[in-house]
Amino acid sequence: LHGPPRAGHRVPRAQRRRQDHHPADAARPRAAHRGDGDHRRPPVHRARPPDAHRRRRPGGADPLGRLLPAAAQAAAGIAVRRRRPRCVHADPEPARRRGRYRAAPADAVAAGGPVALILSVAALAAVLGFALLRPHRWPEAVVAVPAAGLLIAAGAISWDDAVEQVAGLAPVVGFLAAVLVLARLCDDIGLFHAAGTLMARATAGGQNRLLASVFAISAAVTAVLSLDATVVLLTPVLLATARVLSVPARPHAYATAHMANSASLLLPVSNLTNLLAFSAAGLSFLHFTAAMTLPWIAAIAVEFLLLRWLFAKDLAVAPRPRTAPEPVEIPVFALVVVGLTLAGFAVTSLLGHSPAWAALAGAVVL
Repeated sequence: LHGPPRAGHRVPRAQRRRQDHHPADAARPRAAHRGDGDHRRPPVHRARPPDAHRRRRPGGADPLGRLLPAAAQAAAGIAVRRRRPRCVHADPEPARRRGRYRAAPADAVAAGGPVALILSVAALAAVLGFALLRPHRWPEAVVAVPAAGLLIAAGAISWDDAVEQVAGLAPVVGFLAAVLVLARLCDDIGLFHAAGTLMARATAGGQNRLLASVFAISAAVTAVLSLDATVVLLTPVLLATARVLSVPARPHAYATAHMANSASLLLPVSNLTNLLAFSAAGLSFLHFTAAMTLPWIAAIAVEFLLLRWLFAKDLAVAPRPRTAPEPVEIPVFALVVVGLTLAGFAVTSLLGHSPAWAALAGAVVL
């Protein structure tokens, strides 16, 4: 058993383990018992062969390598390492430098308390309730301004944050005021009255042509003068036109309401939401318009077909005008000013200025 192995003879595994023992191991006495540290055998440090990293331990101690390829084994090792708990620092300063921890400022923590949140919600509810009821037709600022002052005094929002928000919204509010003044002046000159006359003359072929003219005029007014002009100024003219023609006003009223929403996709100045997104996205006026042209056309076409189908019975009523249609008197000067104002929107955008300046210039000219 202990002699040299014969040629072609396979040495048993247990014998190979005994042969691999260092000769100095036999000269050292074994410990009397496991707990005796004085007679414990010191570890033997052997030189590691250069190809030890390629060898596998006997007995197939690496089952993962047998079952998985090299790529899957590497992925499994990464997953195991990710599940190891990370070091938690007692001092948040090192983690803050790595970007994993950010301490909120003291005023923001104080402003986010439950009392400030309840006070803010109550102020918002009061302003919305006043806007719905409108007692004595008072403006919403009667409640909104004191509510804002109360929130600043209570510490729900700091004075610096309030000034920053007002400064950011001032160009948008200024544009809204200027474009509403521009639309009102166009109405005083007779632009919307001329639009009503065109719609009345379009009923020669039936209400389908009237609906098409309503869609076209509403889309143009919404795109250039914003949706507020369509709702406030064009809708009364349309209702008066339907009354003169003795036709149901429902299809056309729905058309103006939907066009005030969908047709405001085209330009940044067509809707306040567009203007806010336009200023935040960093797009140019022409780039925004080019991106929204196809959705604008698709929305108008779909809603036109849908309203024709839904109000087929109302549109089948033949118009019976009470009076002869008036001659169309188009205010050319107002159209030229509106066209120049639209061009001014693009120019101010290229120069990095607010479109409110172009709307203000058009209002001053009118």
